Amino acid sequence: LTEALRIFKLRHNDVETASTLHAFGRVLGKKLDVKAATECFEESIRLRKQSLGTDNILVASTLHQYGVMLFKSHDDEKALLKLKEALQIRKSNQGDNNLQTADTLYKIGEIFARKNNYTMAINCLEKVLAARKNSLGNDNVDVSNCQFSLGVAYLEEGLYEKAKICLLEAVRIKTNLCEENSVELSSARHALGRTYAKTNMYTEALEYLVKALRTRKLKQGNDALDCAYSLQSIGEVQEALGKHEEALNCLIEALRIFK
Repeated sequence: LTEALRIFKLRHNDVETASTLHAFGRVLGKKLDVKAATECFEESIRLRKQSLGTDNILVASTLHQYGVMLFKSHDDEKALLKLKEALQIRKSNQGDNNLQTADTLYKIGEIFARKNNYTMAINCLEKVLAARKNSLGNDNVDVSNCQFSLGVAYLEEGLYEKAKICLLEAVRIKTNLCEENSVELSSARHALGRTYAKTNMYTEALEYLVKALRTRKLKQGNDALDCAYSLQSIGEVQEALGKHEEALNCLIEALRIFK
């Protein structure tokens, strides 16, 4: 990439220079060199806007990748600005139901969820789910990821029946497509267990929470933070079932990890 960039700059080929800078930004972003990646993305965007126009889909592509990197580095406000600009271009060029449009909207929904703005997150994720189902069918991993994110947003918003429908579907798809002990499946099971607990279905809650904990211990180790969250949820369910000794043991272990 370094040699390609040198040659393109030498030949004053702004379009290819921008493409190379875009690739540089992606690689540097994965290496968590945010400062260098930012410089590459911003220069790529400048050159692409200058050469191709501000509404070109390649401009949107770089804005999207830039926003994703900013999201991963927890710069949510700046990420939101870049992703919203990318979304506007993708909608204008490719329409609301295009998968790339949906991918950008999905990231925007994730940002709103992380900011605890679940109403806005749900608004985004419902549209993404419809677009992905339309293009990919019901049994796709990207559909399951959206079902999971939307289910968690419903759960946090107190919409437990809607959460249950989404999370049951996420677990079903991930059970078919992922390994039994995958982290993704354990996260879906944990969220579904929490949802069952919220609706006083404690037997079902315990089933999914225990499965999630088993996988988390296996994949992440006994002292992982996710294990503590599982133990905390299991402890709360055990207490609701009147199993106070079991609840106490789980909560003590969760507290030990949190500390």
